[in-house]
Amino acid sequence: MGWRDDTMKLMKRQINLAADNGILYFSFCWYWSENNGHINPTVIEKDSKHLPIYMFMKAKNNQRMEFSLMVANHEGFEIKGLEAWKEASNFWIKNYFKNPQYLKVDGKPVITIFLPNGADKNGLIYLQAAAKMAGFTGVFVIGCGNLTTENGFQAQTQYNTKHKVGFI
Repeated sequence: MGWRDDTMKLMKRQINLAADNGILYFSFCWYWSENNGHINPTVIEKDSKHLPIYMFMKAKNNQRMEFSLMVANHEGFEIKGLEAWKEASNFWIKNYFKNPQYLKVDGKPVITIFLPNGADKNGLIYLQAAAKMAGFTGVFVIGCGNLTTENGFQAQTQYNTKHKVGFI
């Protein structure tokens, strides 16, 4: 769409354009704000990189689509260590997964990890357990790249690589 302003009017237009043309959901990039540190919800909520997520959730026409998170787990925004993954998991469940428009597969909220090599296996185990405690059947975790179910992933995409999408 070229240069745009970040307004609710534009978000409503993007939702309508996408829904009218068969797009079922948006996957929004989500950034950990404290590289190698603890979560800071205030910083995350005020970070302009997250503005589209919050605008989508507030849009009056958002029932036309669903949304999910793509965790941009790369340099500068890395979630490191079990405690950080626990904090992120709790934040996602509370602030996004419970939204009625959040994308689910078989009752499981969908989340994509952009650089899954940095994902903490025990953190993903915690994510599954915390989601079940919150009333979900688990989380459908997708990773970008070559992955295994042993590392906590249910599917892979070759987004940003030269391969096709596949289930593992």
